[in-house]
Amino acid sequence: MKNTFDEMYQAIQSSKDDKKIMKNNMLKKPKWLKNNKKDELNKIYEKQKDFWEHGRIAFGCVVQANTRLFSMGNSYNCPANFIYTYDEYYYENPDKFHELAHDIYCLKESEAELSAEEKYISELLFSEYKRDFHIPVPDNMTDGHKVFLTTVMVDRDHIPMHKLCNFFYPMLTLENDSPDAIILPIWYWSGNFIYDFNFMCDNKIRPYMPDESDFTVDDAIKFGMGRSFRLEHPLAFWFFTFCKILAFAVPLIVFGIIVDKFIEYMEGIAVIMSFFSAVFIGFGLLSFVGSFMEQYLGDKTTKCMFIVGGVAAVWVLLLCIFFR
Repeated sequence: MKNTFDEMYQAIQSSKDDKKIMKNNMLKKPKWLKNNKKDELNKIYEKQKDFWEHGRIAFGCVVQANTRLFSMGNSYNCPANFIYTYDEYYYENPDKFHELAHDIYCLKESEAELSAEEKYISELLFSEYKRDFHIPVPDNMTDGHKVFLTTVMVDRDHIPMHKLCNFFYPMLTLENDSPDAIILPIWYWSGNFIYDFNFMCDNKIRPYMPDESDFTVDDAIKFGMGRSFRLEHPLAFWFFTFCKILAFAVPLIVFGIIVDKFIEYMEGIAVIMSFFSAVFIGFGLLSFVGSFMEQYLGDKTTKCMFIVGGVAAVWVLLLCIFFR
């Protein structure tokens, strides 16, 4: 662990004079947080320079996070609860560290009698809107190893795949301070860390997090339709709204034309069956494309697909009208 984290630390030191990199290192405050100045998360942004001047690298693991952070098809930067440690024991035994994170999460709805420290952690996790930092995890849960629970802001631009796709992350921390941690941006991660914790694929973190409702077609392609996105990017919101309308309207128009052709050659029940077949095929295609976008594509790619899809839809509509 020491060699891996020393390598990351040296990368930080060598980049301090690069203004472009240091600018990219800064967390971007979402508009919902700008509008809530009393939120304790604002303190993280006030201390950003301290992290890069005096920060120490630690080994972190997700305990609980906003469910939006587990999907790629949106632009939300949200808070999460992490544990972190400087102890090599957990780096060498990551399964134990993950088990500890899971045990801490289970305190949230535990019916057992809890100590004062465990009860405070339980209330913090249960609230989901309460913020606190640098909370020592009780020794009876860590076998005496020093571990801290904290609240961080997750910036999608700083993590692989623009979502929480793994349990383990390197953290940049301020010892004995509050707020005390941010996620170290991916461009500082050593090859050994990426290899050791298999960040080349999605390790399916969802089963350990709060349940999510099933996705619908509308959920899968709703990027750009949320209130938060509308407030932050009003022009893009209305453009995506226009594209979404086209994405639904054009297939219906095209299938309407196909049905019209069927009517010319068929009568009675055959016409009705053809109509419903066309509609079901159309919405089945939309469902497949929407699900694919939600699962495998990131923000930038999704934007491009909406733009290209919108333009293509306009051309298809014009061609259908012209050749009718």
